[in-house]
Amino acid sequence: SGELTYIAGSHRLPDFRFSDRFKHWSPERDGDEQHDQWAHHIARKSEELGLHRKSFLPKRGDALIWSADLVHGGSPVVDPALTRRSMVGHYCPVARDPHYFSYQQDRLKVSCGEAFASSSYYDVRSLPAEGQRAAAQPV
Repeated sequence: SGELTYIAGSHRLPDFRFSDRFKHWSPERDGDEQHDQWAHHIARKSEELGLHRKSFLPKRGDALIWSADLVHGGSPVVDPALTRRSMVGHYCPVARDPHYFSYQQDRLKVSCGEAFASSSYYDVRSLPAEGQRAAAQPV
């Protein structure tokens, strides 16, 4: 079903600098070649340090909280009839935007008191006003 995988301990690897300056990859700025270099860097450093890829296979009610620097992703979907039912939240200071805002300009955020909510999957305009309940609709 495309389980979440991660490289345990990878959040401690030295930073790879895209375009010799940036911590995060941008397709327009850095191109596919640098992304491939980053992937080889992660694989080489992980092997040197004995870090291993793991799958997160939670039971009902389990949660995983990780550092933004933890290398993670979805594994290939083996059975399309199954789904990885998950909800991912990114937390950052109110005065900052999540990194994905830099390459997904259509993302919106809605105020939730002292914080805000956004999503790269749901249209947050359908979120309820404070104190109300409603389901967000996928975009």
